[in-house]
Amino acid sequence: MGCCGTKVDHAASAKYMVDFRREKAEPFQTLIMGIKDQNLTGKVYLSGPGASDEKLRESLGQALAKTGSGVRLSTSMDEYDAMWDVAWHNTKMTSGLQA
Repeated sequence: MGCCGTKVDHAASAKYMVDFRREKAEPFQTLIMGIKDQNLTGKVYLSGPGASDEKLRESLGQALAKTGSGVRLSTSMDEYDAMWDVAWHNTKMTSGLQA
């Protein structure tokens, strides 16, 4: 999945997430949150059971909207975001890599 300050192998990360989620007896019992800022800053992700929870999405979206204008929710992922279920773009969140 990559760590703060590391280069991420997107294909390996996506494969890991898919395998991780499928190998579990109850595969979607883990909610994973990520911040991506290796190449473009401001993406916050969710993957797992809570990603489809409307109350969680709304609450998190409201909190992220306070970080700046133009924050938007996306459920259609590009090739680099395929391992995630939802993403918020244009936030002011960072893992520290771009700080």
